[in-house]
Amino acid sequence: MNLTRAFLVVAIVAVLPSVPVHAQSDAPNVERPVWPPPGSTWTVNLKLSGSLGSGVREATFESLGEVDWHGRRVMGNYMRGGAHAYFDAERRIVASARDGKPIQTYHPYEALYDWPLFTGKSWPSEFQLKIYDRNQTLDLKYAFTVEAFEEVTTPAATFKTCRIRRTSPMIAT
Repeated sequence: MNLTRAFLVVAIVAVLPSVPVHAQSDAPNVERPVWPPPGSTWTVNLKLSGSLGSGVREATFESLGEVDWHGRRVMGNYMRGGAHAYFDAERRIVASARDGKPIQTYHPYEALYDWPLFTGKSWPSEFQLKIYDRNQTLDLKYAFTVEAFEEVTTPAATFKTCRIRRTSPMIAT
């Protein structure tokens, strides 16, 4: 697996659905993550550029609910095609795996979200990414920004969502 594919898993989980935003008179504020019930499925459209390649891709996920990952209780998601992603209670990614074997682990985690969320909020995420098939460990740093709250219409319904931008990975200094 090349580095581009390794970061694809990171990109996929970065756009996993978050809690619905309720209409408010002023700027929306999302206080905490709410996990979809086990068995729930969703499809994500990814717009990729830079080190992740380019173009639009679609990924389908299924919520596994709370599971054990290496002695730790985490929330699991299955990605159609065989990969699993594991998150802590704050929706920070801790690992991805295939057939029970780690593909990547994140130490201590990648902070995909920093609660509460509101338009204009930014946060850094510095972590070590271990890529198992390459026996490689990278020190990475990303910057996240909540760009907007907006409605997204799907065949199932219209959802209030937040749009979060993650910058390209950089080797941490």
